Amino acid sequence: MKTILQRQVELATAHGPRWVSDRSRLLGAAGLFALGVLGPEALGVCPCTTVALGSLVMILCAALLVGNSAITALAVEREKKTLVFLRLTLLSAPQVLLLKLVPEFLVLRSVLLVTAPTVLIASLFEPGLFWPAFSTVVIAALAGCFAAASGVYLSTLFQNRSKAVVGGWIFKAAWLILTPLFDTVVAAVTVQTTTPPVFLNLNPLAAWWFDMVPEVAVGAQQYLPMLAIPALLLTSIGLILVAAHRFDMGLIVGNIVGDEQMHPVYQSGWGPTWLQQRLPTLKKNALFL
Repeated sequence: MKTILQRQVELATAHGPRWVSDRSRLLGAAGLFALGVLGPEALGVCPCTTVALGSLVMILCAALLVGNSAITALAVEREKKTLVFLRLTLLSAPQVLLLKLVPEFLVLRSVLLVTAPTVLIASLFEPGLFWPAFSTVVIAALAGCFAAASGVYLSTLFQNRSKAVVGGWIFKAAWLILTPLFDTVVAAVTVQTTTPPVFLNLNPLAAWWFDMVPEVAVGAQQYLPMLAIPALLLTSIGLILVAAHRFDMGLIVGNIVGDEQMHPVYQSGWGPTWLQQRLPTLKKNALFL
């Protein structure tokens, strides 16, 4: 397993985004981010503003940049019909999925290396701001883990790459934008005057907002930054386990033209018998059918 993991890391580093493995690009990105956050502070801008904006960028990068290749990880295997080769290995389903997530963890590591040090350093210039900033760093890390786990789970639901990509970005939009609406629906169904943070616990942007501006929190929302940490962690683990279960239960392409089993179209025939006899080769032509 260790050798396979090392090989997977090497492949992810070699074929992944260049800014993830290129140290000069990482240093350049970190320098630009530090200039954008610490520069305004040197000019007299309140650290609470710069830290809030810097941590927002960090969370958005973790949520939007991580998980994009995991969305197609198993969908590509399903499309190419190479899932059987994964089952021939001695790896368990969770190990296979974790190896598929290696590129995502490398992206998340690079995002945190670029943004987290600057956010933490900037928070030191304002009393009482360090722990909220540290909390947002943890939330950003878990948001990246959730994006990766949800991506590999969604890849088990689609049969080809294009559908997986569209479904993945729709899921991210619902995750980051529509979770307050889902909580409103929950409040209406349960007939509550205050909106309970059910789906909002999984929204890193909501946790960031109530962490940076705790005065606006109402009721259980004041505990949202603390609730988001176990919610994101446990949900990420659950998604990976469910994806592993689906993999174990036989994540195989359905009966389509070209499978080993005869498709119903072949059995029923595509036209009159005399025409099939005159054109026998068309019966084996999947494009024609």
